[in-house]
Amino acid sequence: MINNHEELAAHVGAEDACEGTVARRVYMDTSCGATVTLHDGYVLVGTIVEGSDAEFTNDRLVYPFTEEAWAEAIQACEDFADAHWGEEET
Repeated sequence: MINNHEELAAHVGAEDACEGTVARRVYMDTSCGATVTLHDGYVLVGTIVEGSDAEFTNDRLVYPFTEEAWAEAIQACEDFADAHWGEEET
């Protein structure tokens, strides 16, 4: 169970629970370059597909949430990016 920003940071292997550090770790560890924003009591996970207008923000993950919920949120970003890769900007 992930109960707060500190536990999320530890789960993803970030050095600390600072938003920039957690976001960079997640960005670097995902093929889609997932984005993370930390808020009081919850986290938003999303992605922007480079070279297209496609942008995805997953439902917010409210603390506490499971490791499985985290993995599903990341996978949803990866799946979205895969589906929209190569679409041209309008």
